[in-house]
Amino acid sequence: MLICSAVIESGARTISFTDNGKGLKNPGMGWVHYVYGNRLWAYGADLKTSDTLDEFPGLTTVYFKMYWSDLEPEEGVFRWDIVDSYASQWTAKGYRIAFRIACCDHRQLYGTPKWVYDAGAKGYRFNAWAKDNPNPAGRGMEPLDYSDPVFLAKLENFVRAFARRYDGREEVAWVEISSFGLWGEGHTVGTSRLSQEKINEIAKVHIALWKRHFTRSQLCISDDVAGFNHGPGVTYPIMEYARDAGIAMRDDSIFCVRRDPPWMHDDMAQLFWPTLPVIIEHEHWAIAKAGGHWKPEYLLRCVEDYHASFMSVHWFPREYLSDNRALIDQINLRLGYRLMPRSVTYPEQVRIGERCEIKTEWVNTGVAPCRENVALAWTLRDATGDIRWVCSDEMFDPATLKAASPGKAEPQIHLSKVFFGNAACFPIEGDWLYSSMKKLNVLPDFLKDTNRVPTLEPGIYTLWLSVGRYDGTPLIALPIDHDDGGRRYQIGEIEALR
Repeated sequence: MLICSAVIESGARTISFTDNGKGLKNPGMGWVHYVYGNRLWAYGADLKTSDTLDEFPGLTTVYFKMYWSDLEPEEGVFRWDIVDSYASQWTAKGYRIAFRIACCDHRQLYGTPKWVYDAGAKGYRFNAWAKDNPNPAGRGMEPLDYSDPVFLAKLENFVRAFARRYDGREEVAWVEISSFGLWGEGHTVGTSRLSQEKINEIAKVHIALWKRHFTRSQLCISDDVAGFNHGPGVTYPIMEYARDAGIAMRDDSIFCVRRDPPWMHDDMAQLFWPTLPVIIEHEHWAIAKAGGHWKPEYLLRCVEDYHASFMSVHWFPREYLSDNRALIDQINLRLGYRLMPRSVTYPEQVRIGERCEIKTEWVNTGVAPCRENVALAWTLRDATGDIRWVCSDEMFDPATLKAASPGKAEPQIHLSKVFFGNAACFPIEGDWLYSSMKKLNVLPDFLKDTNRVPTLEPGIYTLWLSVGRYDGTPLIALPIDHDDGGRRYQIGEIEALR
């Protein structure tokens, strides 16, 4: 049962709650499904465009990991349809979308469109990790210089068009600065082997380019931009530069390195997670499993060590879910934020139009803070279920609920000071409209024999709690029961008196 106890004392009722253990589909966190994962056939090709995997607990985001050439095959000719045909189905249900648009792949020549090279941008062919690069017969092609003026001019035209469609949309979870390095990950260790100093220069140019056009949506960048160093005493100046510019961190190394633990940059994540989301991707699941690299206990540990807000589903999603359901449920208890109201103390009776106080005790049992700009709201419903009043408490700030180790979250008390109804909506006598109605004998019956009109009638109402937009629209799912299907949670009954 949700309600652990109900205590009545001095005209107030206290309701206590326990976590129901459900995976939450909240903005700014969750599991990520790859519609495209550097290839247009994985991992959404077996799903209809209308299939939104609603049964996947905690899945919140769909990822379009693509190449520039996929979206602009001819200069100025854009294939937004290969995004929108999937994305529109998901966003209509409240899911969010994320993007990586890269310029270099080792399996195809034209991650950067061919027409960019034809226009004068210089490139070279290579075979990944080969010693004889450049190789005229290589399978991949990379820009010779990611600061090439022709390349940058064409890229900026694309980013401008891209941002015009997607920047600032609430449906966008993040956009990656992925226009340099193999697979858009910012490293050239398998291609041109640029020095870290050169990578840092390139990174700053590309960060500036993307920030010129994506001024509202969350940008992120790969940890590999800083190279593959790791451990005590290692510093990451270019990642600190990115963080200070408000850019989040992504790490694709989970299970891809043969070390203990099997990832690279949990230390780097400490620079980011207190203020910006950390996004992690593990190795392709079935390949990792077949190779003996898949270690479920480590997947939960990396969520803890990175304070991760997002986790990849790096395989065909239903197969992944079927084989890993217990692990997914366990991770859902910690991934991102998990706002838990431990108790609510509210008055059994309130005076219409007079301020009252409602006390709540909160914890965040996730690994990361909630960075959503939200308010706490209190709603009154009548006996028919209709909403009669909504009070929004903008002083509630979930970011102050600190993430902690399992079972160690410190509770915080919050006091909402709210009004239910307005006892005197407006004076009647002397009002021009009222006088005119009365003189012309068109006065509605409910205005007769009164000089003041209450906006909330006396009676018994149900009190509901929600967290969401400042206007009281619910947005955040909480791990408690008795919701109305719209992220409002029933607390109890309250009587409104004149």
